[in-house]
Amino acid sequence: MARTSRKSSKAERSAPVFRENRWASYARLSVKSNKVGIDDSIIHQLQRNRDFIRKNIQDGLLAGEYYDDGISGTTFDRPGFNELLQDIKRGKINAVIVKDFSRFGRNSLEALELLEVVFPSLDVRFISIDDAYDSADPRCSKDRMVYIIKHLANEYYARVASKKLTQAHELNRGSGEFWGARPPYGFARSQKNSKILVRDEEAAVILIRIFNMFVLEGYTYFRLAKQLNEEKIPCPQAYYLIKHGKQDKVEKNPEKYLWTGNTISKIIQNPAYIGCLVTHKTEQSYYKNQKIRRVPRQEWIIDENVLPRIIGQSVYDEAQELAKQAWVNNFNRENDKKLGLFGGKIICGICGRNMSQHRYKTKKGLGFEYHCPGHDIAPSICKAQFVNEKYILKAVTVLLDRWVKAAMKERKLYKKGIFLTKLKREFQQNMAIADDELQRITVKQQQIYEDYVGGLLDKREYLQIKNQYSEQREELIEKKGKLDMELNDAVRKYSMKNKWISSLLDIHGNICITAEVIDELIAEVRVVDKKSIEVIFKFEDIFTIDVESEAV
Repeated sequence: MARTSRKSSKAERSAPVFRENRWASYARLSVKSNKVGIDDSIIHQLQRNRDFIRKNIQDGLLAGEYYDDGISGTTFDRPGFNELLQDIKRGKINAVIVKDFSRFGRNSLEALELLEVVFPSLDVRFISIDDAYDSADPRCSKDRMVYIIKHLANEYYARVASKKLTQAHELNRGSGEFWGARPPYGFARSQKNSKILVRDEEAAVILIRIFNMFVLEGYTYFRLAKQLNEEKIPCPQAYYLIKHGKQDKVEKNPEKYLWTGNTISKIIQNPAYIGCLVTHKTEQSYYKNQKIRRVPRQEWIIDENVLPRIIGQSVYDEAQELAKQAWVNNFNRENDKKLGLFGGKIICGICGRNMSQHRYKTKKGLGFEYHCPGHDIAPSICKAQFVNEKYILKAVTVLLDRWVKAAMKERKLYKKGIFLTKLKREFQQNMAIADDELQRITVKQQQIYEDYVGGLLDKREYLQIKNQYSEQREELIEKKGKLDMELNDAVRKYSMKNKWISSLLDIHGNICITAEVIDELIAEVRVVDKKSIEVIFKFEDIFTIDVESEAV
């Protein structure tokens, strides 16, 4: 870094060359780092970078901190990193520091292009702390191939690790090893080998009974679930928690741990109970940043005769035929239904389950009412009552009318943009104050640097004063960042609020509750009975006006 010499000419002393590096601190946490250690956390990485700048770089200041949380290093399309590049192009940043190369990225071609071409062309200094790499250090320039090879190794490791993990799973499928987090109901991990499953005799008794009641006694999924709940037999999830010492969790919220028709259906159709280990139900790359996707049933990998049998083959086969017929009958019934206004929107206010819709005939046509399946299968636990659609419709109409009136009161203000204008004016004023203060600190930093070069301050005095100004500068930069975020958030809310005001005013004077209106404006309706109905509108988190929302 160029410094003003004591032997500088008079002209140079009057206008000294002063170029502080404006550092960008960058951190990244991978999407696969769910159980991340303290040393790899975003907070720790940023603190490492701050400490390094403070202790080792005398002619620099921290101009901004950027991070990407939960984003793979194999891609450079990251919000935080993109913001960093934009600030470099604007001239705000001319130096970048990271904890190590892997935090910077594992895509070698893009990373190397940035380090060897882009950054040098923009005169951007780059430091990787743990790799002891500093682009301003001539030794690093000489040995840059070492760092290139190391960076290539990072990408190679990412690819190979993914491939090896996938191969390990594939190799162990045929051996009957179970790699899932929780064994299927009816099985437990062997004490000798945790990857081998053995029969859980207590649960196996219940499974055998379920299959016999379904096949031999003609029980439906619903009837089976209701019977098991009445006998207070723990459902699979509750059974697992109880076995692992978490009974209090079940006792605290019993309505969440009930047998349901869907639970019975999954058990009946699970080939694990005839000794088959099913894998490859989902896919996810361990290398690329991809979401878990469900694999079609025909692509599942089924290894036969690797698990202990619980159900006989003939009973299981007959159960599958009955399950197919049950599905066809249910499909036909659902297709035959005419949906009410609130299909899929009604939630039980006690147990949180989706309430099922039932229709009935009246003189005026079809009527609809909603039942909680939790109440149907366990009335002693979930005490929610069935509710006629007309009561829900009344509650929605009354509350929606109040929201429309509230929207009318704010229409003029938001139509003219008075709020936004005032907000932007306040933002500009606050930013101007912060910029003035930053300029003042910059001038003072330059003054003390000149005093240090001129011998008016010793090194200890200079560093002490410099650190004070640097701290003030960091606080101001942080303040500007918060102001910018607050403005963006306010503008977003303003835009959304305008949208909802327009939607509400569209139905002013003619509140006709249609399925389209419900779908557009209502997130869900929580129901306990006809006197306890909570309507949750989609705009409530944005459009916060003083509206009474008690149940109707």
